[in-house]
Amino acid sequence: MAMGINTGINASENVNVYNIQITNHHLTKEQEEQLSSAEIKNLKKSGKVECETCKNRKYQDGSDDSGVSYQTPTNISPEESEAKVMAHEREHVVRNAAAARKEGGTAISTVTTQKAVCPECGRIYTAGGLTKTTTRTDKEKEDDKTHFAKNFFDNTVGKNQAKMRDYQI
Repeated sequence: MAMGINTGINASENVNVYNIQITNHHLTKEQEEQLSSAEIKNLKKSGKVECETCKNRKYQDGSDDSGVSYQTPTNISPEESEAKVMAHEREHVVRNAAAARKEGGTAISTVTTQKAVCPECGRIYTAGGLTKTTTRTDKEKEDDKTHFAKNFFDNTVGKNQAKMRDYQI
C-alpha cells in the first residue's frame, strides 16, 4: 500500500477553488500571492493542496525491540496516523506479554498516544505512542496475594476488632 496523504482527489486532477485552478495539489507562486494564509491553510487541511510538513513527517520506533514495525523512518498520513501508531504499539503489547509468559509470568500494559496539530495545515495527527509494561512472575503474584491478605487482615479486621473492644458496654 502506498504511503502518503489520501485526499480522495486524483493527483492529476485539476481543482477549481477560490477561482484558482489547482493542478496536482500544488499552487504556483502567483496563486499563493492571490490567496490569504488562512485560505492556503484551508486548502492544505482539506487535502486540495499538498502540505509539505505532513508529506515529509516520518515515524520511527524508538524502542530497543527490533521485532516491531517502523524500524526505519516511514511516512504516515495524518488520516492514518492513529490506526497505524496504535497497531504498532499493540505489537509491543503482544511481544511483551509473550516474553512474560515465556518466563512464567504475566504482563500488564498501558498504551497512550500523543496528538499534535500540524503547524502548516492545521490537521490533527497522532504524533507518537508509548507502551508501558509491568511484568510479574507467578512467584511474585503469590507473594503479593500473601502480602495483601496479611495487610488486609492487619489493617481492616484487626482494627475493627480493636474498635469493638473499645466500645463494648
